[in-house]
Amino acid sequence: MTMPHEPAVLLVHGAWHGAWCWEEVRPELRMLGVDTMVVALPSTGDAEQGLYADARAVRAAADAVDRPVVVVAHGYGGLPVTEGLAGAPNVVHLVYAASPLLGEGEARCAVPLGDGRLVMPPEDAAQVMYGDLAPDEVVRAVARLRPHSLRAFTELLTRAAWRDIPSTLVLGDTDRSLSEDLVQRSVARATEVRRVPGGVSPFYSAPAELAAIVQEAVRRVAPQAVKGCVA
Repeated sequence: MTMPHEPAVLLVHGAWHGAWCWEEVRPELRMLGVDTMVVALPSTGDAEQGLYADARAVRAAADAVDRPVVVVAHGYGGLPVTEGLAGAPNVVHLVYAASPLLGEGEARCAVPLGDGRLVMPPEDAAQVMYGDLAPDEVVRAVARLRPHSLRAFTELLTRAAWRDIPSTLVLGDTDRSLSEDLVQRSVARATEVRRVPGGVSPFYSAPAELAAIVQEAVRRVAPQAVKGCVA
C-alpha cells in the first residue's frame, strides 16, 4: 500500500517515443505499490519545440506533485530532466535509463543531423532499438515512433540537476547506443550504476528489472527530509 507522502514516480520518454513506451513498466511499479505519472515531451513531432520546452514541461509535471518525486528518464529524456529539474525542491532521485548524464554546455549531438527541422526515427530502429524483442512487439513499437525536433538534439544544457540530486544510471548489457567515452563520463557523474538485461529500450526488454531499480530508489528516500514535503 502506498503511503500518502511516499514518493511518486514521474516517467519521461526519450526521442521519437511517447508516454506509451512505459506501458509495461507502469503495471510492474503498480504491483510494487508505486504510483506513477507520465509526461509528454513537446518536441516530439513539433519542430518549433526543443530541449528548453521539454525541460519546462518536465519541471511543470514535477512541480504539480505535492509529495517527493523520483524521476525516470529514457534516452534523450534525460536531457530535459537534467535541464529542468535543477533546484526542484521535491525531486529526490533521478534514474537515467540508457541516458547520458550531460553537463552544462553539452548537447545530445554536437553537430546538426541534417538540413531538416525534424529528425526521423532511425531507419534501422527495429534492430537498434528493439532488436531483443519478439517480432510482433517490434512491429507494434516501430509503428508508434514519431519524428523529433532537431532543436531538442542541438540546444545546449545550461544546468545539471544531477549535481545536487542523487542519481542512478541504468545500462543495458547489450546497449551500444552511447559511446564508450559518454558512458564513462556518465558513470563518473552518477551516484550509482546498475545494469539490466537487454539493450537500449529497457522499458520493453527488462520492465520488471527496471521497475525493481526504481522501487529501490523510492524506498530509500526519507520523505520527512525533503524540503517542502510533510511526512
